[in-house]
Amino acid sequence: MASVDTSLVRKELKAIAARSKVVRKLLYEALEGLEEDPSQYSELEMYPAELRQKYPDVVLRKVYIEHNPHNYRLVFIHWTFEDSSEHVDVIYAFPRKRGYPIDWEQVEQFLRDA
Repeated sequence: MASVDTSLVRKELKAIAARSKVVRKLLYEALEGLEEDPSQYSELEMYPAELRQKYPDVVLRKVYIEHNPHNYRLVFIHWTFEDSSEHVDVIYAFPRKRGYPIDWEQVEQFLRDA
């Protein structure tokens, strides 16, 4: 079981949930999945190698929330600690766009501050 923090994207999650009942259900299921087993979600492919090396106990992952015509992404930081406990910080929640930008400087700042 992982602890999950959605405080950075609370407004965006409310907007996603408001799209439809089906999207709201999919969002809640995804958030429950983050709590149950965050490693079930795929890693972000574009995660820079230098950040991987600096923070070996951290993985950036993504969640798909899709129900035609709605298509959203959640990007989260998955922390695994020495005692095997896990924590998730959801840092992005947005409508899916091709080549969506990630502010890697902001991500690194968040990793440093945590």
